Amino acid sequence: MTRLIRTYDDLVAALRARKDGLNISNETLDAISGTQPGYCGKLFGAAQVKSFGQMSLPAVLGGLGVALVMVEDS
Repeated sequence: MTRLIRTYDDLVAALRARKDGLNISNETLDAISGTQPGYCGKLFGAAQVKSFGQMSLPAVLGGLGVALVMVEDS
């Protein structure tokens, strides 16, 4: 999966698409990533009550089996 991400909303959409592609629930992702129960629902829900931070971003990336790579964009 390759996806162009230029904004925070793009990042959330890409991670949500990966989660959906894996056919796992927010609750399952909470368990896999080690976040507290209900946290991924707050990250990926329509209201986005929570934002990714220093601890949750790497945890969710790991739980989804993805990594971020920065490339030069001219």
